Amino acid sequence: MSIAGTGGTGGSDDGRTGQGSHHDPQDPEQPEQPEQPQQPAQPWQRPPAQGTDPDATHVPGTPHAPSAPGAPAPSSSYGVSPSPAPTTRVGPVSPVSPVSPGNPVDPVGPVDPSDPVDPSDPSEPADYSGPGGPTTPGGPGDAGSDPAQQPSRKRSWALIGVALGCIVILLLAIGGGLLFLVLNQLGDREQSAASGTASNAEVQSETDGPVDPTSLSTDPADSQFEGIAIYEEPPGDADDLRAVLANNPLTAGSLPDVSACDLPATPVEQSTEELQAVLDASASCLNSVWASAMSDRGLPWEPPTVEVYTYPDVPNSTCEADTFEPDYPRVCNLNNVIYWPVGYGVGASQDDPELVPGAYLWDLAAVYMSPVAWQSSTIVYYGTLLDKLEAEQEQADEVWRRHSLQMQCLGAAASMQQPAEARPAPELRDELMDESYWDPDEGSRPIAPASRARWLTAGFESDGDLGVCNTWVAPAEQVA
Repeated sequence: MSIAGTGGTGGSDDGRTGQGSHHDPQDPEQPEQPEQPQQPAQPWQRPPAQGTDPDATHVPGTPHAPSAPGAPAPSSSYGVSPSPAPTTRVGPVSPVSPVSPGNPVDPVGPVDPSDPVDPSDPSEPADYSGPGGPTTPGGPGDAGSDPAQQPSRKRSWALIGVALGCIVILLLAIGGGLLFLVLNQLGDREQSAASGTASNAEVQSETDGPVDPTSLSTDPADSQFEGIAIYEEPPGDADDLRAVLANNPLTAGSLPDVSACDLPATPVEQSTEELQAVLDASASCLNSVWASAMSDRGLPWEPPTVEVYTYPDVPNSTCEADTFEPDYPRVCNLNNVIYWPVGYGVGASQDDPELVPGAYLWDLAAVYMSPVAWQSSTIVYYGTLLDKLEAEQEQADEVWRRHSLQMQCLGAAASMQQPAEARPAPELRDELMDESYWDPDEGSRPIAPASRARWLTAGFESDGDLGVCNTWVAPAEQVA
């Protein structure tokens, strides 16, 4: 099983400001002043064409921001100043005052509306023209401007320029929006690629090499262990799972002592019934250890039962029939039964009947660790770790050895919590702790004889301390 974890981000257009167009403070309705002599308008006296503010800035796609305090009031349509509506003059035009010494323009009489001024006639005033030409003396916007005059060509071109500018702004806004979408999609792809790279880095970190086991914390306050169901997958990568296996309820504290354990006398050659009886008694003694130890750690516990059978007459069970073997018990944790084949164990090879009961208790103590690991859920962390290391055979083999040696060490420790008469005999323990007793394992995942002897010795001499059986923090050479 795998563990399954965003939100979108939004953007805002900040800092985008624009200025309104310049407004002429002159009043277009100001009355003419006939008493003042009129001067011909000079080119430098004419105001610039209206319609746009050359200093105004605007970001495509955003409205103008309010003008700064004290600035002219903003105009409509992105900085375009509305043109004053033309008015119709009624009545004759006021006569121009007589020429003065400082006025080179000849006096002009009343203007006949039906007689347009000919600009080509040198006798006509230079400041009068038809529609689109110069207006009254002083130029447009002057105090003497004629409100009935038509807009100038410069103003018309300015309005056309503003209109074209608005079209350009609209096109820029559309193009900017499309560019934003494209960049946004590219950003999402880059973020996705970065996430994929991070995921690949996490996977790579799992397989580059295991964490140094000697650096793992064994402080219960740092433990990330949580009891979970057998069908669940614990969170974390391979290193996280190693850390849990190195720091969980079965790696700290001690096992309780058992005050009474009565094992029946058992001959060297046992019947099925005699074998069943000594195993049942041994199971009762071991249950006294683990029932208390699991309860002290807040872990569930249901004592398993033992059923003796003769291979190949495989009993009906929750386990598949082809998973039973003649030389090792089959532990079916789903129905919490240990199926014990006749002839298995060091108890079956003893020559001294005094040693048989204790030898069988030792045999069962080692097998009993399978229900302990199952019900404590540490087996789930171990199995998930093996799955994550499927492509790293060398690391997976080491994990298997660490788990197996820990279970053997804990089994030896539990067997020594029994009364002296029920424990494995000293001579049997000496054999098991001797490296030469163990043949080199030729299985698919061999364990070195020195490693077996080391961890069995640790268990037998632990005095119930679970920490001495913590193979998960041992150097690699001690779990070879």
